[in-house]
Amino acid sequence: MRRKPASKKKTTLRSLRAKKKSALKNRRKHSRHLMRKLWVTEKTGDFLFHLQALDISEGGIFLKKRLKTTTSTSELTLHLGKRWGSITVQARPIYDRLTKAHYGTAYVFVGFPKEQSPSLRSFFRNLNQNTAR
Repeated sequence: MRRKPASKKKTTLRSLRAKKKSALKNRRKHSRHLMRKLWVTEKTGDFLFHLQALDISEGGIFLKKRLKTTTSTSELTLHLGKRWGSITVQARPIYDRLTKAHYGTAYVFVGFPKEQSPSLRSFFRNLNQNTAR
């Protein structure tokens, strides 16, 4: 007597999108933190831009209302507030995001000055503690 094969779950477009989205979340090395009042000064060549950050992680930052530059790296000064001061890092633009709600560019951090590393770690430790609550 032959057995019928076990029924397979039908693959839909919705399930494929959900699977892809969960795979992207799992690839992140650092958790992102939404920011409301984080301002950044970007120095690219001879130009200075004052931009607002949408989110930040230990690996990079997303700047609102900024599109990718033609240069390979930019100098970003993160104005973290009175407690941590300002930190200058090197960052490389990696992609643009254009949606109806907002547009901007994601940057990956490529270099931290060693003297500023402890204050930046303290800033992220504080963000992680506030998120855990």
